[in-house]
Order: sequence, then structure tokens, then C-alpha cells
Amino acid sequence: MTMNFLTYFKEKAKKFERIIGIGLSNDIEITENIIQIAKKIVKSTKNEVLLVGDHSTIDVIKKKKQKLNKNIKFIASSEPANFLAHQLFQEHSLDAIIRGGLSSSEFIKKIKNFGKYEKINRLALLETNTGKQFFFAGVGIDEINNFEQKFELMQNSIVFLNKIGITPKIGILSGGRNSDLGRDSWIDENIKSSIRLEEKLIELYPNITIKHYQILIEAAISDNVNLILAPEGIAGNLIYRTLVHLGGGRSYGAIYLKSYNNNKIIIDCSRIAPKFEIEGAFYFALGVQSE
Repeated sequence: MTMNFLTYFKEKAKKFERIIGIGLSNDIEITENIIQIAKKIVKSTKNEVLLVGDHSTIDVIKKKKQKLNKNIKFIASSEPANFLAHQLFQEHSLDAIIRGGLSSSEFIKKIKNFGKYEKINRLALLETNTGKQFFFAGVGIDEINNFEQKFELMQNSIVFLNKIGITPKIGILSGGRNSDLGRDSWIDENIKSSIRLEEKLIELYPNITIKHYQILIEAAISDNVNLILAPEGIAGNLIYRTLVHLGGGRSYGAIYLKSYNNNKIIIDCSRIAPKFEIEGAFYFALGVQSE
């Protein structure tokens, strides 16, 4: 059986007294969901939540005169993504931030600017419709489109799992079976790149289970792999969307690995995330904190 990572993060979150910020959009339904989950988080933990939105969004919320826990605060900003990144990277007033309802492109742009990153890479926590949870690398369409990006992402992922006390069991996917070599030049390159990656990672990490599963993602899940690498970014994004939006699976957010490895905790989630993803993102952000 695979480990239930969400339960692990929930238990860890109860140990902290942190300040976490999350972005709000002008979509009132999504914003209401975030508020409801924030209430649940502060009720079950000792953490404080800052809900950051533009002035019009905060005005609409305040007119509703909701009864809130003292550990939930609203912040109005003309640039919510900028505010969150600035408070995390420069003011150090936040222990973690979550994208929430904010635009992905704007949020990523601010993270890159404040973190001084040319590229970002994220590791998502997913769950199949049968309840198997695993970390999934390559959820952004521009994240793992060459060997060097894959190699860096896997190294960062291994550091992350080791930091939170989890032994990696890695499954590498590619664009076909090894027997498909020769059918198409692009597929050939993708398969060969994955084979090369498997060999290099095994050489560097001889004590970690690492296997090239070719295109057989179902075999990786059956083997209880806890870290799966997509063949490339577009395929990874489609795997995530198909699992979560069509296949009855779940997502609990995605962590920005470079930032985490530099002691900055940033969690991504869809701006139209269902409640379980928002709640998962909160626990993900709080549960990966250092003791």
C-alpha cells in the first residue's frame, strides 16, 4: 500500500503556528470556497491565514459581514500575486503562500522575479479514484521538455522527499514502449531520453528504486511508485487533467521545488479548484514546514 501523504501533512500541520497567505479572485464562488476552507484550517490548527485579493474583491467580501476567526485576516492589494511573493521572499512575514484563485501566469511571473528563477518546477500531489496517492512531476506545459529539465526536476524531487522523510520510489514515463523505437523520430528521442535518465539516476542514487515504466503509467501505480515523472510537459498536464477532471481522481496542490529547497514554501492549485484541492493545498503548505 502507498502512504497517505495528505494524512501525513495534516498531522504535521497541527504542530505549527505559522502564517500562510492565499490569493483570492473576483470569482465569488471560488472565493467563498477558499474562505470556508480557511475557517476549517484555523479551527483544526494553530495557524493564521491571510486572504489576499484586489480591492473590489475584498470590498464584496466585507459587505457580507462574515463572522471570522481572529486568525483569518483580509488584505486588499492592487497586485495580490506581487504582495504574496514580496511578503514571502523579501519581508519574510509569511511562512508559506498558495496561489488560490490568482492567475497562473501572473503568479508564476512574480515567483520567478522574486526568486530569481529562469525556470520553475513543481511537484503535484495526486490521488487515483481508488485512493492511491503519489507525487507527480511535470504538470506545467513548459517544465520538462528536454533531458536537462527532467534531470534537474528529478534531483529537486528527491531532495524534497528526503527532506520530509519519505524514501523515493521513482517511475519514469516515456512516449512509448521500448519496442516502439523506430516508429517515429520524436518518440524515439523521448524514449531514449527516459532510458538515459533512468541510467543516470540509478548511477547517482543506487539506494533508491528507479524504473523506466515506458508508457505504462498503470504499471507504475500498481507497483506503488510514490514519484512519477511525465514523458514531457504537455503530456503531464493532460495526465493531471484527465485524472482529476475526468477520471474521478484528486489533486492536493503542487509545490514549487526550487523555492522549497531554498526554504520558501509555495503551493500551486487551480484557480477553479474544488474544495478538496484547496484544503489539500493548505495542508500541503503547512505539512512540509521544517520542525
